Amino acid sequence: MQPCPQSLHAYSTKAGRRAFTLIELILVCALMLVLVTVSTPGFKKTYDDLKFISAAKDLASIVHYCRQKAIMEREEVRLLINPQEGYYRVFAESDSGVFEPIRGSWGRRFKVPRAVTIESIPETIDFMPNGNATQAEIYITNRKGITKTISIQERTGVAKIYDYRKE
Repeated sequence: MQPCPQSLHAYSTKAGRRAFTLIELILVCALMLVLVTVSTPGFKKTYDDLKFISAAKDLASIVHYCRQKAIMEREEVRLLINPQEGYYRVFAESDSGVFEPIRGSWGRRFKVPRAVTIESIPETIDFMPNGNATQAEIYITNRKGITKTISIQERTGVAKIYDYRKE
C-alpha cells in the first residue's frame, strides 16, 4: 500500500517553520537603513522650507493683528523689527505717550528661525487708529537666498505677501 501524496507532503515540510531567518531580518534592516539615509536630506530641506514659509505667514499675521488692535482700541500700535537679533515685537502707546510692550502672548519677542533672516525698511512700523500705517517692506530670506516680501500699504495698513524681493 502506497501512501497518498498529501501525507508525503506533510512529512517533507517543516510544520513549525513560520518565522523569518536571521539573514532575512538583517536584509530588511539594511534596506530600511538605506531608505532612511537617502530620504533624510529631503526631509531636512522640506522642514527648512516649511519654517521659512511659516515665518513669513506668522509675521504677516502679526502685522494684521497690529492693524486690528490699533483700530479696535483706538490707540497707536508699533511693530519693532530687530534684524540684528532676529526678532520682532508689538508695542502700544500708553496714556503717557510712551510705547510699551503689550501684555500677554502677543507682546512677547517673536524670534525668526535660525535658517531665516529678517530685514525691514523702516525697522519701526506704526499703525494708526484710522487704519493707516507706515509704508514698509519686510524681507524674510532663507539660507538659499529665496526672499518673501511683506509689503504694508500706507493708506490702508494692509499687508500683502510676495514670493520675491519687492523693492
